[in-house]
Amino acid sequence: MGLSILIWGFLVIVFLIVEGMTDALVSFWFAIGSLAALIVSLFHVSWQIQLFVFILMSVLMLIALRPLSKKYLHRNIVKTNADALVGKEGIVKESIDPLRGSGRIFIGGLDWAAKSSDNRVIPVDAKVTVEKIEGVSLIVTPVKES
Repeated sequence: MGLSILIWGFLVIVFLIVEGMTDALVSFWFAIGSLAALIVSLFHVSWQIQLFVFILMSVLMLIALRPLSKKYLHRNIVKTNADALVGKEGIVKESIDPLRGSGRIFIGGLDWAAKSSDNRVIPVDAKVTVEKIEGVSLIVTPVKES
């Protein structure tokens, strides 16, 4: 058995072990590239061609499978805590006034510090939508009543 066959076989195993120790596709592409190079090495081609096949297959697999892996491996990520408030509506409990640095809203059963997204005063009992979070304050915009 040729040395290159042993090297590529060893690399396939190493990349698969590394892949098995992670929770994301990290080295799977290289395992496929090593396997392709191993198959090519069975035909006793030069090491340059084997290396080319390894690189080519690894890159092709990375380009082809990475978007799919990101889509399917991370599809059940649920926003938690404050991140889940973005896009939700709340009620102003203390007027939001950028000059006084005051403002509190009630949203999701909790009281939060709030700032206006456009630096205008928002009165008590106005409905607001959370645009984003900066530090411990929710950045809000008044809801336009229809």
